[in-house]
Amino acid sequence: MADSSSVCASGSQVRGVTTLQPQQASAGLQQQQQQQQQQQQEARQPSSNSRPGPPEEDYSSSPGQQAIVAGAAILFAALELRGLSQISSPLAALQCASAAFAGYIIADFASGVYHWGVDNYGDGSTPIFGSQIVGFQGHHQWPWVITQREFCNNMYKVFLPTIPFSIFWLSISQWTPAWLDVLAASSAALVAMSQQFHGWAHTRKSDLPAAVIALQDRGILVSRRMHGAHHRAPFEGNYCIVSGWWNPILDARGSDQGFFRKLERFFHSLTGVEPRCWHEPKYDWEEQGSLDA
Repeated sequence: MADSSSVCASGSQVRGVTTLQPQQASAGLQQQQQQQQQQQQEARQPSSNSRPGPPEEDYSSSPGQQAIVAGAAILFAALELRGLSQISSPLAALQCASAAFAGYIIADFASGVYHWGVDNYGDGSTPIFGSQIVGFQGHHQWPWVITQREFCNNMYKVFLPTIPFSIFWLSISQWTPAWLDVLAASSAALVAMSQQFHGWAHTRKSDLPAAVIALQDRGILVSRRMHGAHHRAPFEGNYCIVSGWWNPILDARGSDQGFFRKLERFFHSLTGVEPRCWHEPKYDWEEQGSLDA
């Protein structure tokens, strides 16, 4: 009897253990799932634990910023109209249309050269371009901020340098042919607007107007996928941000003989200054160009 009771007792203990094990396993699994969910939520956030977020800043457009953008836009329009008003024949019209397209091509190239320069050289103390250099370096760390800025807040720094250029060109336009005025106006306007095209390249398709999506899908404006390739350390290519047509030409992928690599070596041989892309630290958050949703 003693043996039987002990067997029964041990059997109840075994039964007790077996009934507790699934409960413990379920609790452990639930805790593990909660930890995984928390880790996933933290991963979605832009690395707030490993480095500070963007500095406190007002992303709304101030009256001064609005005045700069409006003034530059008026000058663009005046210069464009100056050229168009001189069209006196079908040939002149064709020349102006070709000049406008050439301005689009030039603007993409110019945006790439400018972007490469401020990404790789100078700092906040650099005359004229210091604030833009700081802005672009901050953009590498917090690329989503550009989508939170109001239009004039995002655009005024690029519009500002076009004002003296447009004033100068208007002052000499009485001696320039119509097509050259159209070329100057189109190039300047599209270079200035490149920052908006840049912002759209950081915006999810679900938040973009249908017309912008259509232009990006057709390669007329730089897309999120193409520009996303730039936002991977060491930020050494895909600098052009109007259409991006120049990027494969200037980058010469798979070789060390691309346009910008040659420029970097040339400047290094003259000054001894290395561009940042030769030793840029890898930030812990990168833009994913494949996220087109």
